[in-house]
Amino acid sequence: MQVFLGAAAKDLREARAETRRRADRAFTGSLGLGVAGGLALFVGIGLALAGTIEVGVTSTIGGVVSSLFSGIFARLYRTENGDLKQMIRDLRCIEEARVGIWLADQIADPQERDEAIRALIDRSGTPPKK
Repeated sequence: MQVFLGAAAKDLREARAETRRRADRAFTGSLGLGVAGGLALFVGIGLALAGTIEVGVTSTIGGVVSSLFSGIFARLYRTENGDLKQMIRDLRCIEEARVGIWLADQIADPQERDEAIRALIDRSGTPPKK
């Protein structure tokens, strides 16, 4: 059982690391596009006020589109971050089960050991606290 839980924890850690990388890329993209969109928006408004309307309109539209993509990346980041939180909860449950099984293995009395394992199984059936 310890080997199975160890392998599950290792796989979950690897998935967590990959999800963390995706979340970091989404955040960086969101931040970059948000800044670029804001700058393009201000440049477009400035050009529109200066009298070069075609360029101002084009820059404003570019800023709005860039901000839209920034919002999409921000939503993606939020989703990835939620996945990370769930993976961390799952890892915590796996580690608690590993420790519980190790402790149950230390009990010499078979009846008490069975009772401890039963309690561990009952506890693991409950959803993790948020």
